[in-house]
Amino acid sequence: MTVPFRARPPKETTPVGRFRAPRTDHHADDTACPPEHRHTTSGKPLTPGCPGRAYSKAECSCGEWSVKHAAKGYVDDARRQHLSTAH
Repeated sequence: MTVPFRARPPKETTPVGRFRAPRTDHHADDTACPPEHRHTTSGKPLTPGCPGRAYSKAECSCGEWSVKHAAKGYVDDARRQHLSTAH
């Protein structure tokens, strides 16, 4: 006589893709500053016609986190720290 095995409980599934939190730069009037616009480290424009980078922003695709700051290095550090945590 054979005894049937109990079925295993289903494994918890993780999201198919990884979360992303791209950094975007913005002008003072809240318009996006395209990546082809070059700036000094302080955000002053090197591209003619660009008013300069006023702030950088990152939003995670998890929908629960975002950061906005004048220093793009701060935004980069914050997004790296957020993405390294478990969602």
